[in-house]
Amino acid sequence: MTGSSDFEDLEENSTTADSSLDLDNRNDHEVGDTDYEYQYDKFDPIEVLKRLQLDTLLQERKLKTLLSASIRPGDSLRPYDRVKGDGHFNTYMLSSQGVDIVEFYHEDDTITDIQILDALAVPDHMIRPGLTYGDLINTYDNPIAYGSEIEARVNITVDGVSFRMATSYGVYEPIDLEDDIEILLIQF
Repeated sequence: MTGSSDFEDLEENSTTADSSLDLDNRNDHEVGDTDYEYQYDKFDPIEVLKRLQLDTLLQERKLKTLLSASIRPGDSLRPYDRVKGDGHFNTYMLSSQGVDIVEFYHEDDTITDIQILDALAVPDHMIRPGLTYGDLINTYDNPIAYGSEIEARVNITVDGVSFRMATSYGVYEPIDLEDDIEILLIQF
């Protein structure tokens, strides 16, 4: 499901909408800042799905469950054709305020991967796309970044959650990252 690099596509289509974030609860820490004194909570897929009013997916990760869910006012769900180097993937895209925030990959009727593409999908107190590796290492104990041979992506997997970083490395081995490398997306 995770074919070749769609890094550029996500950078073009993903934005961080500062105006809609709850700035009162952020301790003056903007997404992407390099001041790591603020410690974000760990990413919690359950809390994120509840926030998106998609908690029915917690009981049954089926396409029919997603399509029958009552999504939040202002959000929209549409079929999406993700084009990658290794083909086309029919996915579903959840948008909020005109921004693509979550992509759902499926095989037949089973949702196989959920990718959080934008900070709008995640509570402000939680680690999310747009934050940095420095924020990630301040939240998780010893996260290890790995490159990938085929896609040259860099991922960090912790507690069943994968963080794709906004950099590339073409060898599957642990690598060191600069603290200012951004989290591109979160997958679970």
